Amino acid sequence: MREVEEETGLKSEVHQLIDCYQKSYSSDRSPMVRMIYHCETSSQDAKAADDLQDVKWVSAGELEEELGSADTKIIRRARISNFIKKVEKMPSV
Repeated sequence: MREVEEETGLKSEVHQLIDCYQKSYSSDRSPMVRMIYHCETSSQDAKAADDLQDVKWVSAGELEEELGSADTKIIRRARISNFIKKVEKMPSV
């Protein structure tokens, strides 16, 4: 919740951990652990802050198109892919 607010200015509620994995780089950077959470916020008034260049809302169906090729492979992981399918079936608000 703190990281979402720090990066976007949005207060959020964390519902569940969706996936956790190690991301390795081909360069000499140290690998990192990524944790993907299902979060909800009551506002869509996000502003890029801290080290973000931009913030953009996209539908679940647009997600792969918006991400780079490395992240597209990541969202195809079973847990993340299954969660995205559930979100796509949810009614629009």
